Amino acid sequence: MIYLYNLVILILLPIYLLYLWRQQKGFLRLKERLGFLPKCNNNPIWIHSVSLGESKISLKLAEILKERGFNPFLTSTTRAGLSQLKKSKFPLSAFPIDFYPFQLRAVKRLKPKAIVMVETEIWPSIIQICTRKKIPFFIVNGRISDNIFKRYIKFKRFLSDILGHIYLSSLSDDSKKRFLDLGVKEENCIVLPNMKFDIEPPEKKELTEFRLKTAHLFPDIQISTIIGGSIREGEEEIVINNFKKVKEINSNIRLIFAPRHSDRVKTTIDLCEKNELKSVLRSKGESSQWDVLIIDTIGELFYFYSYADIAIIGGTFLPFGGQNPLEPAVFRVPILTGKHFNNFYVEMMSLIKNGAAIVCEKETLSDKIKQLLENESIRQEMAEAAFKTVQMSKGSTLKTATYLEQKLKRVVN
Repeated sequence: MIYLYNLVILILLPIYLLYLWRQQKGFLRLKERLGFLPKCNNNPIWIHSVSLGESKISLKLAEILKERGFNPFLTSTTRAGLSQLKKSKFPLSAFPIDFYPFQLRAVKRLKPKAIVMVETEIWPSIIQICTRKKIPFFIVNGRISDNIFKRYIKFKRFLSDILGHIYLSSLSDDSKKRFLDLGVKEENCIVLPNMKFDIEPPEKKELTEFRLKTAHLFPDIQISTIIGGSIREGEEEIVINNFKKVKEINSNIRLIFAPRHSDRVKTTIDLCEKNELKSVLRSKGESSQWDVLIIDTIGELFYFYSYADIAIIGGTFLPFGGQNPLEPAVFRVPILTGKHFNNFYVEMMSLIKNGAAIVCEKETLSDKIKQLLENESIRQEMAEAAFKTVQMSKGSTLKTATYLEQKLKRVVN
């Protein structure tokens, strides 16, 4: 089966490379994608993260492991992730395409002591290489939603062979059970809290610089600001239509709109025009005369939460599984969410239980926005509850680093 998997990758390789070239926009790093990672002699811990949110986690994890005498080496797949990693002091590269010869070349050049995947990254070729070379392979912050599990279970025989030798820290007992059903061994599994709870607000200097850079967009602090974060395809109309309903009653509001994917920016602009809402693009550096500010830049959404009075979580009003609700929470922003948040179930349920988030249907989103805008005391209570929820759950990255350290002492000669 591994041969068939690699044959498919080989056939699709030209198409995938073209896709990467178009998507990465300056972060293709082709040699690294083909396995030409730096040659290392210090046996690094190779930590991989896919995108921006996971890259922030991997940096925190790398800092702790560095303090404990390990040599972290970081990779990411996406432009946003690589942009985040470049801000650090750690050596880094793009993650090689999971074609066996490319990954084998990467492993031979890097000589890692262990490989750590942040969140559920299952790449059969590199896992098999690690198994054959007896290199410990970890998945940390692992989770599998119902939808993903239904797809994976169709390949159970193949995945059982691949996953039988990995080590796993899962976010919940439910995810752990799904991993076990896919072939991970019980003795190699542990449940640890989500490292995303260790999110910190930006340093004061960093946030001040951002505020100065964007001050021209927000001259009037009296206008209430709603933010839609990481809005997925098909949800644009839901968010903008509900915002328009509220604006017809209360003209003293504005919307910061962050599409999850950059190719949806034009769709958002067209919807604003259709609803007679004046939109501006963040990248154009335009004036403050807007109803909807569209975030079409990389890595700025987190900072824009600091302007918000209410946050709408993308990916939750249609069955996408939801996006990270902890970023607005750390800025003390009340949260509105749809019912599809299975990708962040533990986090969202903590926020809901503590009174920091409200679940609403797409048809009632405008009513919930209106209610919160009209009741400042409820907004304040939700804001404090959001921040406290994050604070109460801190320490998970430290626990994960300790788990890795203890496991490596036992399995590495």
